[in-house]
Amino acid sequence: MDVNTHIKADPPALVDYIRLPDEIVTGRFGNAGKPSDDPVSLYITVKDTSFMWGVFSYKLEAGQRGEMIFTNVPGTFLVGICFNEWDTDSNEPKLSEGLLTLVSAQRGEGVFRVIGKNASDHAVYAAVGITVADDASYQPVLPKAKQVTW
Repeated sequence: MDVNTHIKADPPALVDYIRLPDEIVTGRFGNAGKPSDDPVSLYITVKDTSFMWGVFSYKLEAGQRGEMIFTNVPGTFLVGICFNEWDTDSNEPKLSEGLLTLVSAQRGEGVFRVIGKNASDHAVYAAVGITVADDASYQPVLPKAKQVTW
């Protein structure tokens, strides 16, 4: 008996791209960063902090990895991330018995990527939640060195 015949491979990763709008404002946006009333990819709520939900285009199958790549992201700062199940009826995150795991979060100038996995035994809709503080991304200015005389 061949052991390899009993190993089920994970489905290929689902990779989605979302371009943030040029101005981070409260609203619903398509994956190109334009306002949209259609089923949307990006939900943003702004107060002192920006809360954003990037919703995957398809359900994640059991064992499937999902990668959400955000572009047009200002600066390099990132406050928080989560990888969550998504309720398509109410368009909001939800807790369930399913297990979704955050694998990695990576940040670069103008872009970031979040990778998660559906570790449950059934397909689920998923979303990546991010929280970014306003004016938090800037290059710190170092104080000028004081001249020391001996």
